[in-house]
Amino acid sequence: MTLYVTGGHLTPALAVIDEIVKRDLKIKLRFVGREFSQAQTQQPSRERAEMEKRKIPFVAITAAKFHRTHLSKNILEVLKFPISIAQIIREFRKHKPDFILSFGGYLAVPVCLVGKFYGAKVITHEQTKVAGLANQILGLFVDTVAVAHEESVQYFPPGKTVLTGNPIREVLFREYKTAPSWCSDAYKSKPILYVTGGSQGSHIINQTIVSLLPKLVRDFYVVHQCGVSLDQETLKDLIREREKLPQELQDNYSVREWIEEKEVSYFLRNSKFVICRAGANTVQELILAGTPAIFIPLAYAYNDEQYKNALPLVEHDASILLAQKDLYPESLYAEISTMLRRYDTIKAHMEEESTKLIKNGTNRLIKLLLV
Repeated sequence: MTLYVTGGHLTPALAVIDEIVKRDLKIKLRFVGREFSQAQTQQPSRERAEMEKRKIPFVAITAAKFHRTHLSKNILEVLKFPISIAQIIREFRKHKPDFILSFGGYLAVPVCLVGKFYGAKVITHEQTKVAGLANQILGLFVDTVAVAHEESVQYFPPGKTVLTGNPIREVLFREYKTAPSWCSDAYKSKPILYVTGGSQGSHIINQTIVSLLPKLVRDFYVVHQCGVSLDQETLKDLIREREKLPQELQDNYSVREWIEEKEVSYFLRNSKFVICRAGANTVQELILAGTPAIFIPLAYAYNDEQYKNALPLVEHDASILLAQKDLYPESLYAEISTMLRRYDTIKAHMEEESTKLIKNGTNRLIKLLLV
């Protein structure tokens, strides 16, 4: 049995892939993804790196990405669509797919279309509460639509839509007791503040943290995942900022381009709170850990999906939300002060949210493949 995995959300894809390998299900895995995360800078994609680490064949395609704001760019993007179709046909002629598991995004559309033509069973998974455009298109012809949230059901045909929850990486269920070896000893005496903008980082979050760094390192051990950039320019800039701090405070700030899964698990469970975007998987993982956050949703996410991911937690007083348009050093520091002042209440509410989370989304999704 050959299973192709594809789509724009890598984290749940890895959760499913790793569980399939762990259970030795005799499934031949192949992954269709992007060669570069940012074509203009030729930044290698994280999905290729993760598949190479797992020794899973990686198939790179040139997929059309349609723009909702810069409509003129779509003229060139349309020309890419037949190219991606041809690339997938060439791949499927060599390795006929039995199943295709999509995690949404523009790249999944040609893969699933051609997969149906080749007779594969196609399942797509929607991680967010507001269905993405690609998944709404895919929902018209795939065999099954799996959704993470009850609120998403309304966007898809009722006869083929199943609530599974979100696949969560197995490593995030583990409670690691030891900090990563690259941490300074400051984490033993100060509360940990974990800052992340996702795999590609967030320039505006990075710059705001830099402005606050002299204040933050007096009260916290700050762990900052800044995102991968070409030639490590962002990382180098942040290291230079650390070197401007008083010598006795420099060890209170650690910055990394990328943080490995088991390290993420440690920081999610051992940080006092987190400053981050509000992608579906980030929100789910924080709920699992019971750790509150100051969410700064991506301003131009489709249908404001990141804001809607974080809103239920904010409404239940389990986290804080700061809109990107309102993000300044002063406003972020004010929200940090609010978090500390009301911490016990916010933390307790986040732990309550953890008890409501569907925690077996990975196995539910794999069960759909095996039916």
